[in-house]
Amino acid sequence: MQCTKCGGRATVYLCRECIRELDSNLEQIPWIADRLTEAYAKQNALSTPPGPRHIVEAEDDEQSPMPYDRVAGDTYNELRTVLMRWCRDLADLIGVEWLPVDAVPLDFIGPLRPMIPANNTERIPEIPGQFRISRHYIPDIADLSRWLNVHRLDLANSEDAAFAAHEIDRVCRKAFRVLNPPKRVYCGPCPTVVGKDARNRPLECAQGLWADWDDDNDHAATHVECWKCRKRHNVDELKKHIYAHADHFSMTVEELLSVLDNLGEPVPQSTLYRWIKEGRVRPRGYQRDGRITPTRLRRGDPAVFSLAEVRGLMAQNEKQTVG
Repeated sequence: MQCTKCGGRATVYLCRECIRELDSNLEQIPWIADRLTEAYAKQNALSTPPGPRHIVEAEDDEQSPMPYDRVAGDTYNELRTVLMRWCRDLADLIGVEWLPVDAVPLDFIGPLRPMIPANNTERIPEIPGQFRISRHYIPDIADLSRWLNVHRLDLANSEDAAFAAHEIDRVCRKAFRVLNPPKRVYCGPCPTVVGKDARNRPLECAQGLWADWDDDNDHAATHVECWKCRKRHNVDELKKHIYAHADHFSMTVEELLSVLDNLGEPVPQSTLYRWIKEGRVRPRGYQRDGRITPTRLRRGDPAVFSLAEVRGLMAQNEKQTVG
């Protein structure tokens, strides 16, 4: 019999290696869920620095005190949905009522296997024991993944085993990409001319371009495509454009940090935020759909700052340090 996932030798629908991979994914899922929760609330900054808090213009304009990462939240929900579906389908297939591992119904009559502490209010995974499920219990990701792991051999013996293993592996890999996003290099605004403005001057696309980092060769990708105008650009030519027009650019904090690093003039993130907080660097506008507007149109629009102004402050600080 062949494994329906990898084609290897197997005695059930999954081979030993694919079952081991499934087991590994299910064991990691509770940890992944915790990290996604932290990323959702931005308790960890991951690799993207959070934007600076803007000056509040009115009471209704106050930002939420707990910014969040929507992608991490969506990935968490997708992970839970995948696990819920396979728990439900497998429970129907093997003819059992789904309950968390070591749980018994609330109306269960009889002694419970002891847990430590003995009042059955705290669950310790390493210590076997039973607990009564609460009336308003909602399955969490840890309980779902643990139940699937306990029944992984039943899953491996089902006709949908390969589909389940693929789907669980896919959502785990997606979560890891969210938690460990690939390094990118800012290449400046898209210079493609897309029309003319009211004064009949060339109007550029101006969408910010980011090149993926090539880990194998330890440098940025050679080309990048603008998602807005679909124009393909040479990264080296874009960098030359940045060097030639650097002082005329207004950028978000993330873009400033990346460009200054590429220019060989890195500035600590904490220093840049301190300058913004002290008012030494003031917003020149707000970014909205690739355009810079003089006022914030929506609460989430990031502020942009003058690259020339930041470089001037850096030069001033360097002179004071040398002096």
